[in-house]
Amino acid sequence: MSWFDTWERSGMKPLPADPYEHAQWRKAKVHRDTHIEVRRHRYSGPYRYVGLLVQVCVTDTTVEVFFDDKRVAAHPRRRRKGVTTEDQHMPDSQRQMKDMSRFESLPIPRQSASGQTRKIVQQIIDAERHPLLRYRTLMGLLRLARTHGKSRMENACTRALAIGTRSYKSIATIL
Repeated sequence: MSWFDTWERSGMKPLPADPYEHAQWRKAKVHRDTHIEVRRHRYSGPYRYVGLLVQVCVTDTTVEVFFDDKRVAAHPRRRRKGVTTEDQHMPDSQRQMKDMSRFESLPIPRQSASGQTRKIVQQIIDAERHPLLRYRTLMGLLRLARTHGKSRMENACTRALAIGTRSYKSIATIL
């Protein structure tokens, strides 16, 4: 009989059921669209924390958001660039508007887009599960239309459709 068997083995506890998972902690700000960005992927956080700094715990399998040492959100970790949104993290006004899938239903002046511009806007809306996540892009396009004029915007959108792009950055570059 060894020393270990006699004295140590009886004091040992069983191993945990789940293996240890390395975690990295970082700080992030909850943006106006209720998302934080972690490694090129955006995860939603409760809207009441918009503008505030939160702690983010990133493991191989999860992304957890903490505020004042209290977990306020948890998501499965995604390795690709994209957006993960939970409906309950959105304010009531956005939740009601999330089903808007037509240009006419968005809070953007209708006279600001026609023809090819309208097609670009509809493609941007269709590409997103929650159309309001593209609201900043749409407002940027509206600003470009005001700055450069409707005809230049229409020509830029025609060119963008021809080359297969719909991003704000691409259209701004074309202009």
